[in-house]
Amino acid sequence: MNSQPTDLVQQLAILDRQVASTINIKLKPFGLTANNYFYLLKLKDNPNIISSDFNRLVQLNQSSVTRAINSLVEDGLVIKSVSNHDRRSDHLQLTETGLLIAEQAERVINELNHDLNIQTKQRYLYDMIAKAQTVLKKM
Repeated sequence: MNSQPTDLVQQLAILDRQVASTINIKLKPFGLTANNYFYLLKLKDNPNIISSDFNRLVQLNQSSVTRAINSLVEDGLVIKSVSNHDRRSDHLQLTETGLLIAEQAERVINELNHDLNIQTKQRYLYDMIAKAQTVLKKM
């Protein structure tokens, strides 16, 4: 009898939920989730970025990004300021608290990546992900 799962999409969805759950648990002390830590790390690496450039950088649905950024602003982690050059654009940057939390979250995520890399055959896993991304982009 074949014990290999036959529904790859279902297995990937399960893995996605498991990864998100693990991230949520590890980042809970910082008030972050798997959904919003990503934005903080991108803002840490791209200080004072224009919101339209940020949307292109993260390559996610614009309304989802806007909601997430607005939530981070409400939490006091991000500052949105109107651009002097284009009143329709906002600059995004981390507050001091946002920067501190982003650095702490980055250490936690790096530890998680390190643990996953040690426990899996790293090269095989990255090759599989790259191949799956290529196939999905062609669809």
